[in-house]
Amino acid sequence: MGKQEGKKGILISQTPLTDGRGAWQNPTHVSFWNENSFWYWTLPEQMKYINNKRFFESNLITYFPSNWYKKNNISCVKTFFEEI
Repeated sequence: MGKQEGKKGILISQTPLTDGRGAWQNPTHVSFWNENSFWYWTLPEQMKYINNKRFFESNLITYFPSNWYKKNNISCVKTFFEEI
């Protein structure tokens, strides 16, 4: 995430979840995520495990971005992180 001096950063992401097929179907995916995975960037007690110095307030929603995603059971999580 890029940031300018004195400015807080934001991160908006749409990530295929392990709850559906999206995380597993693409052979180029090298890590797998679900809503709880984002705890490691948002909750201090989880952040210590990855030595993450940033702290974000998050808004998470699990959804199907289109009918095609729903038909193929590819759920995604949309995140909005704001640096605190």
